Amino acid sequence: SSDVCSSDLAAADSGAAVAGLKKSADAARVAGADMLRVTCFLSSLDATDAARAAVAAAFPSAAITIAQTQRQSIEPFAACEGTARLAAAPAAAVSVADHVALINAPKVIFTTNKLVFKDEDSDVRLAFQRLNKSIEPLMVSGKDAFWQSAYSLTRPRAAQIAKLTDEFVDANRQPVGTSLLFEGLPSNDATAAIEWVAAGR
Repeated sequence: SSDVCSSDLAAADSGAAVAGLKKSADAARVAGADMLRVTCFLSSLDATDAARAAVAAAFPSAAITIAQTQRQSIEPFAACEGTARLAAAPAAAVSVADHVALINAPKVIFTTNKLVFKDEDSDVRLAFQRLNKSIEPLMVSGKDAFWQSAYSLTRPRAAQIAKLTDEFVDANRQPVGTSLLFEGLPSNDATAAIEWVAAGR
């Protein structure tokens, strides 16, 4: 597959968030019509119509998903991420820079999210270890990850995940992705969830 994935760029409103995504797409030489899907995370669903209009104007062919991260955010924000089809395959299997991952790999592997419980570094490492174990049968590891999503309940947990990520991915090619605070997770006891997208062979 030949794809481009652009991570979220947090902004004050959906218009600015979509404009940031468009700037990343333009830098990767992706035409607006080649964007396949866009997900926007909002602080309030009151901004849904504005977000959909902004995405449709910039990326007319994209499937649109809107999600509210928290019921009561401290301040308004929006962040958008997207996946597009490249017109020409990049030379490298994976290239990551400036919030964009360019992929030219025979397989793209999506993990489910792995939950973090409790507060210790060892608890976060266990979630990363479970991610690695889930993709080992496919002959890949976190070193092949080009996208990482981290959904945390608190800022300290988000910072902890960011600190420990380098232990499990290619530190010279940090994955792009989404890292946002969320209201809740699939388990009431969880404090964060992490997932990867990796380039297969």
